[in-house]
Amino acid sequence: AGIDNHDLERKASNMIKYLDKGHAIRVTLTARQRSLNADAKAIETTLDRVKELVGDKAVEVRGMKSNDRGSYGSLLLHPNKK
Repeated sequence: AGIDNHDLERKASNMIKYLDKGHAIRVTLTARQRSLNADAKAIETTLDRVKELVGDKAVEVRGMKSNDRGSYGSLLLHPNKK
């Protein structure tokens, strides 16, 4: 969490390449305390940005999982068959 926009866009373009090949993707994030101090929902914010960047190339298999403190989050995406 707290990743720069350019870095996240680059990672999202790599995710799209894997999705186009038919592979599932698990996005796992951890947040440092300083990121959580700036944004208490840093994990959710970043995972929402990932979903936005990937767009309709992927389907969310299940909701985001996170720990109680909000310092860890995971999201599973499958390729969209449309």
